[in-house]
Amino acid sequence: MIALIVHLSCYRASNTITCAAKYCSDDDTAPIVTGTSDLSEPAAELDPLDTGSWPSGNWVTIEAGGWHTCAIDQEKVTHCWGRNNEGQADPPVIAFRALAAGHRFTCGLGLDSMVTCWGEKPINMPEGRRFLSIKAGRDFLCGIDEDNDFYCWGAFEEGQTDGAQISANGVLDYALGNAHGCLLDLDGKLECWGRDSEGQTLPSEEINSDRYVAVSAGFYHSCALSEEERVVCWGTDYEGSTNVPPVLAGGLWSGYHHSCIINPLQQALCWGGESYGLSGGLTGATFSRLALGGFHSCGITVEDELKCYGDDTQGQTEPFPSADTGINDEERGEGSRECAP
Repeated sequence: MIALIVHLSCYRASNTITCAAKYCSDDDTAPIVTGTSDLSEPAAELDPLDTGSWPSGNWVTIEAGGWHTCAIDQEKVTHCWGRNNEGQADPPVIAFRALAAGHRFTCGLGLDSMVTCWGEKPINMPEGRRFLSIKAGRDFLCGIDEDNDFYCWGAFEEGQTDGAQISANGVLDYALGNAHGCLLDLDGKLECWGRDSEGQTLPSEEINSDRYVAVSAGFYHSCALSEEERVVCWGTDYEGSTNVPPVLAGGLWSGYHHSCIINPLQQALCWGGESYGLSGGLTGATFSRLALGGFHSCGITVEDELKCYGDDTQGQTEPFPSADTGINDEERGEGSRECAP
């Protein structure tokens, strides 16, 4: 029998760490193997960070990766759906307050402000460092720590984890794409790094002269939201990803080849992603928050429901029922455990 580990997840309860490894075998008989380890010395108690009050509503946040999506409900339970070949849709039993989803991995920011990741993890996690926020690129992760310093770790072949060296002026917002990232300093000025084969890190002089309040990054393009609520994009225009319509925006998100905003009427208007029907807008609802994945878009509606659109080849647009209908463990599930490439 030939067996390969395709999924490993761990969780911590008090001073005990329990891990479970899922194997795929040539005869499909390999079991799920678990192990438990006691920590000899409990971690020192740290003063909690001020992260604000817990949001109201059934759904707290939502994030989308390459072919999977995750959301946190009011009970602090993380739900994931879609492709799970690397365990990216099988979250550990930990209460998170924020999520970040990459191509084949997901990370959560715990109530203790520590980062935990699951799925394919091409990142060397920093030990003992607490974070105020985290965001994911395709194969890398960045975050602002408790000292307001900006760090990146993970894939580095094209300079995508160089962000820690260019953020001396503080960070107002940041976004990560395929192999590049962009941030806004505290004055609203743009800085980008990483792969630039399609111009995604080199906005024009005119774009660079403005001040911005939000930034987003896709596969080969980047966008920014100005103080006047106008959106500009640069990089390749693959599938219309930089063809911005004349819109007023209150929020900005990007997927691989598409981007969306929420306008003053809470409508989600989008451009790019034409081959997956993502251009135009997310119809049938108004939204308070969006999450854009590889080829799909999801959001939390004003009515506090989850809605998704676009490519569903891996189940990434099939969220679970709203929390007020009563999600139980059976409905939550653990995502597909298929041995896919």
